[in-house]
Amino acid sequence: MDLLEEWLKSNGERATIQVLMKALSEANLRSIVDGLKKEFVGIETEEQGNAFRSAVATNCKSTLNTLKPLPWNPRFTLDLDKIFTSLKLVSLHGGSKRGMLESLDGVFDNQTKSDLDGRFNVLVVGDAGSGKSTLLSKTALDWSCDKGRLAEMNKIVLLVRLREVQPGESIAMIVWDQCVTQSEDISVASIETCLRENEPKLVFLLDGYDELVPGASEAKETIPKLLAKRLYPRSKVIVTTRPFSGVSHNMTVDCKVDVMGFSSYNLEKYVEIYFNTVGKPGLADSLIKALQANIVARSLIQTPMFLMLICVLWEEDPSRVFPGTMSGLYQELLTCVIRKYCVMEGLAMLNDEVPSVVSAALLYLGKLALVSLLKGESLVDLGKSAAIQDTDILLRLGIVSKEVSASRLHPREQLNFPHKTMQEFLAGRYVADTINSSSGDLNKLVPLDTLDDVLQQSSLVQFICGCGHKATREMMTKFNILHEAVSQDKDKSESLQQVCLMSLYEGQDPSHFPIVSTLLSSLNFTIYVPSRKGAALKYYLHYAPTLPEGRSLKLVVREASKGDVIQYLSGLVENQLPDLKLYLTIGKEEGGSSSCHIGNMLGKLVPFLRNVPNVQSLDLQKTGLTPESLQALGDILPKLVMLKELDLSDNKNIGDNEVRLQVEVTSLTDLNLKRCGLGDLFLKSLTAVLHHFHCLVNISLSHNKIGKNGLEPFSLLEQPVPSLKNLDLDHNMIGDICLRSLAAVLLHLSCLEKLNLSHNNIGDEGLEPFAAIQHPVPNLKVLNLSWNMIGDICLRSLVAVLHHLSCLENLSLYHNNIGDGGLEPFAAIQHPVPNLKVLNLSWNRIGDICLRSLVAVLHHLSCLEELSLSHNNIGDGGLEPFAAIQHPVPNLKVLNLSWNRIGDICLRSLVAVLHHLSCLEKLYLSKNMIGNEGLEPFAAIQQPVASLKVLDLSRNKISDVCLRSLVAVLHHLSCLEKLYLSNNNIGDEGLEPFAAIQHPVANLKVLDLSRNMIGDVCLRSLVAVLHHVPCLEKLDVSHNNIGDTELASFAAIQHPVANLKVLDLSRNMIGDVCLRSLVAVLHHVPCLENLDLSHNNIGDTELASFAANMHHVPSLQIVRLDCNPITAVGIKDFAQTIPIMPALKELYLEPEETAHLDDTAATSIASMLTRLPVLKGLSLWNISMRAAGLHAVSTAVEEHTTMQELQGLM
Repeated sequence: MDLLEEWLKSNGERATIQVLMKALSEANLRSIVDGLKKEFVGIETEEQGNAFRSAVATNCKSTLNTLKPLPWNPRFTLDLDKIFTSLKLVSLHGGSKRGMLESLDGVFDNQTKSDLDGRFNVLVVGDAGSGKSTLLSKTALDWSCDKGRLAEMNKIVLLVRLREVQPGESIAMIVWDQCVTQSEDISVASIETCLRENEPKLVFLLDGYDELVPGASEAKETIPKLLAKRLYPRSKVIVTTRPFSGVSHNMTVDCKVDVMGFSSYNLEKYVEIYFNTVGKPGLADSLIKALQANIVARSLIQTPMFLMLICVLWEEDPSRVFPGTMSGLYQELLTCVIRKYCVMEGLAMLNDEVPSVVSAALLYLGKLALVSLLKGESLVDLGKSAAIQDTDILLRLGIVSKEVSASRLHPREQLNFPHKTMQEFLAGRYVADTINSSSGDLNKLVPLDTLDDVLQQSSLVQFICGCGHKATREMMTKFNILHEAVSQDKDKSESLQQVCLMSLYEGQDPSHFPIVSTLLSSLNFTIYVPSRKGAALKYYLHYAPTLPEGRSLKLVVREASKGDVIQYLSGLVENQLPDLKLYLTIGKEEGGSSSCHIGNMLGKLVPFLRNVPNVQSLDLQKTGLTPESLQALGDILPKLVMLKELDLSDNKNIGDNEVRLQVEVTSLTDLNLKRCGLGDLFLKSLTAVLHHFHCLVNISLSHNKIGKNGLEPFSLLEQPVPSLKNLDLDHNMIGDICLRSLAAVLLHLSCLEKLNLSHNNIGDEGLEPFAAIQHPVPNLKVLNLSWNMIGDICLRSLVAVLHHLSCLENLSLYHNNIGDGGLEPFAAIQHPVPNLKVLNLSWNRIGDICLRSLVAVLHHLSCLEELSLSHNNIGDGGLEPFAAIQHPVPNLKVLNLSWNRIGDICLRSLVAVLHHLSCLEKLYLSKNMIGNEGLEPFAAIQQPVASLKVLDLSRNKISDVCLRSLVAVLHHLSCLEKLYLSNNNIGDEGLEPFAAIQHPVANLKVLDLSRNMIGDVCLRSLVAVLHHVPCLEKLDVSHNNIGDTELASFAAIQHPVANLKVLDLSRNMIGDVCLRSLVAVLHHVPCLENLDLSHNNIGDTELASFAANMHHVPSLQIVRLDCNPITAVGIKDFAQTIPIMPALKELYLEPEETAHLDDTAATSIASMLTRLPVLKGLSLWNISMRAAGLHAVSTAVEEHTTMQELQGLM
């Protein structure tokens, strides 16, 4: 006994129990062991989990450690640790977050907190041969060796080759078949238990969605259900696929990653590894040099599979010239392999002519490859293929390998291809040979009736075109037919264009271009260089002169290594293409980042631009341009007479320099020079020639250093710029002197409509710069002066000349110093400003005196619709400034006075003149001091305010007395739809203020009373008059004291509240008595859709009654009962009693403390789901149940047709 106690102290209770169970089992005392297992369920579960994890890890180590990618060369093996490829994070939760990743570990570093707690779907997309399968293999192997983030996170990684999955298989069957070592201790049933018990730890690596057989890809099957979160919703899923596989139809993509292939550094390492492995290290350097010199060959080597084949060919002949196409590469490889075979067999192969016996065998293999490919299979099942010929020749060639499948569920003898692209090449070769020999029809051989068919078989399509003249012609004709069907869909049309262009490139026969001239007349391409796509475009443009006129090309170019774009573009067009409309963007990512660098090499693009003079737009933002590059652009600009858009933004190295701009005739309409480090010197150079830009409409000079030198750079603008409408000068250093030079020449900008001068230093010198406006600026509509230093003196100079801005509609002056001088600057408005609609004066220092000068002249702003005065000091003087409104302001619709110091007295002066604001629709008074003096300011409303729809009084000090004065006059606000009274003191005096509602408030839809002190007495006065609010749709009384006296407050509802849809009672003190009174009147709210009772004191007593009466509100969609002191008893009663709820979509049953459900209670939840036919989300946090009950609930969730998320369960 002492020994046992010592062991217990040293090793703990759990280890002691495990050792005892093992000893008892060895002593054949099974009955005692079974009893211990029942008592200590967690021990057995943990043992099973550890055994399962160990079996998965052992399987990974034994099957994934090395690769033999070349069947004809068994001595060449690759260690997975030495495999690498570049990954790019494309999007995260639909956003544009981007960046390069070193491995899949980087994906998990980008997870949010919600991702950690629930499903995280990662989509990995890559072209054929890009290394997707190898990437997942390495990820699984690293985990099994306790390396990487997944091992650190204590996950269980399950690598599934989707090509092996058959229809009808469950996840447990798939895992047993592919992921674990064969063992008597591990069965499908035990795997199912382990998966369920360890769901949050599971990471499914699903390899090759594009290889999933058609029957297994239907929505009812296991893999689509897993992707759609209907199975194991708390697990993580990473799925790889080629583009256009349609996987996004079955899954919500939380994170998308593109497999980019090899970087330049990766490329050199791989070449060295290959030749070291085959014992010829000296060939590595010569191949690397040859590839660097050949940009056509470099277009292939980003793809790991193709680089390996190039290494194979270089090993045979280090002097060869590489083809630039996939078809050419595979054809040379095939010739190489056949040549080796002929030498081995003593067969003659004159002039590379394939012996007939070999040729026949390869064509037959191509036929088998095609049949399997069209079935969605990436192997040849020898048991299914009829009349299989002798495969000895094929096996000795090394093109395929003959194996028994590793699948225990589907044991079969099969021919494996080294890669799917080899299967596609052989199939394409067979199709092309069959058509070229006039014995086959493309439509019968390969069904390509829709664009989806073409996209899913795009590699096969390209190989067909790369292997035969007649087949290519038929394929181009097919593309034309498909184009007619999709020409109105931009995305589909562009996808078809891409496949068409790549297929033409594979065919290398320009005689086919005229067939698809219409299809390729307008291209929109994004390419990385070097790449096959880039090579295909160069091939197309080389033969473009043979095509009809009217072509256009929208081209976005990005590079893999520094300088690639310049090298590519400088050789892209070898002939003059004067009619090609080119829209060129270099380096810009969708998320705004860039991966291209031009620096001072822009001059190298001059020959390219001369060959394509019809450039329509040129986007060079964030390409590291220097002053030298800017000068080179200035020199070529006169030649680009059709250029309309020029974007040089985010090139900070350009700096503030004088530039020679030889401009005489230009079509430029948009010029973007944002964030270029420009200052007064550059601006002088620009303004001196700006009058030559006759078509210029928009110019952005924001985020620069203009005004830094205190000069007057605009003074050189001496002639009209006739078309300029938008001038953006925000985020500079413009002060009063610089502004004065601009104001003085505004007369030359007669068409100017929008002037942005925000975020500058205007007003810093205490001058009156706007006084320089001496002439009308007839078309200016928007003037933005926000975020400056404008005070009363500077403002006075502006408002005094507003009559010169007769078309001004929007004036922004927020975030300035207006009001700092205690003056009345608005008094300078002596003339009507007839078109001003929006005046924003928020975030200033405006007090009562300054405001009085404004409201006194509001009649001069007869068209004013929106006036914002938030975040000021209005009310600071204890005056009644609004009393100065003596005349109607007929068009004012929005008045924002939030975040001021308005108290009862100041408010009284406002409400007394509301009748002068006859069109006012929205009045914002939040975050003030209303109610601070205990008065009844709203009593001053004596006349109807007929148009007011929104009144925001939140975050004030409104108490029962003040509120009473408001509700008593609500009938004067006959159009009021939304009333916000949250964050006040309503209910603090224990009165019944809502009893003052004696007349209907006919249009009120939203009433927000959250975060007050409303108790049962106050609530009773509200619900008793709800019939006076017949259109009420949303009532929010959350965060109050309802239930504080245990009164039956809701019993006061005596009449239907027919339109109420949302009732928020969360975070109160509602107990069983209060809930009972609510249940009794549910029939009075028949349209209720959302009922929130979370965070209250509701217990078990009334839950069954509440559930039973839910049938009175059949439209309920959301019910929240979470964070209440309910127990397993109440949950069981609720689940057993709830009726069929045809509209319920979300149900929250999370108790305040953990509730342990027995199997009967758990089964009642499973049964409840059958009565909630459209339920999408069920929250069961803080609820635990035994294995049988958990299985019942999980099964019910899986079988439910609409369930998307099950939260909680322990």
